[in-house]
Amino acid sequence: MGWDRARTEQVNATMLKAYRWQYIVSGTLEPRLQKVLAKLVSAQQWARIQAALCSLRYAVPTRTVGHRRWLDAHGALSFSRGVG
Repeated sequence: MGWDRARTEQVNATMLKAYRWQYIVSGTLEPRLQKVLAKLVSAQQWARIQAALCSLRYAVPTRTVGHRRWLDAHGALSFSRGVG
């Protein structure tokens, strides 16, 4: 069975989603990062960060039950300023 263009694009999209989860989304859910980041940015910058993260919500794996539950409860990828 050979690889066609559609299959190649599917694999590329899956890899991009995995990298976004691994390097961006999972890191932003870490409370220690949230606490440090909240001290370094203004309220306006904080809002822009949250808006950008919302577009990456799709990258959360469905098997990551704890994070999926957290996202469902919060309605988006966001966190409150000054966590912790």
